[in-house]
Amino acid sequence: MRTMKKLKYLVLLAFVFTACKKDTHNDVATIVGQWEWIKTTGGAYGVYYTPQNTGRTWKLTLNSDLTIFQSGNLTSNESGVYTKTEEINSWGTIPILRMIFPSHLQSYHYVISSDTLRLNEYPEADGFSYYLVKNH
Repeated sequence: MRTMKKLKYLVLLAFVFTACKKDTHNDVATIVGQWEWIKTTGGAYGVYYTPQNTGRTWKLTLNSDLTIFQSGNLTSNESGVYTKTEEINSWGTIPILRMIFPSHLQSYHYVISSDTLRLNEYPEADGFSYYLVKNH
């Protein structure tokens, strides 16, 4: 009987986690484009990095076919794919951008405001926020 109760709990828990993700692949228009890094803030020590004070650059290209390319000397130059989803937790709905490259996977909570894309490391505990502006 106790095993059956645990099984019901696990099934319910799995349902809750899968039900809390919303696929938004069809709505990529807001994030598509070429983005250029302008600053990084945050971390445990409150860093403030810019291309001017680091001598580094980062360009991120997000295409409508869900492919991605990044270049510069802040990150590795590589191509990959991305997904755009939403997760629901106790704080509300959080838009998530997952960038999948051959060498690594990176997830960000993202916010788009006008022509600025803010990528917050996800999960966010003592993480960095990367700010990029859209090239026109």
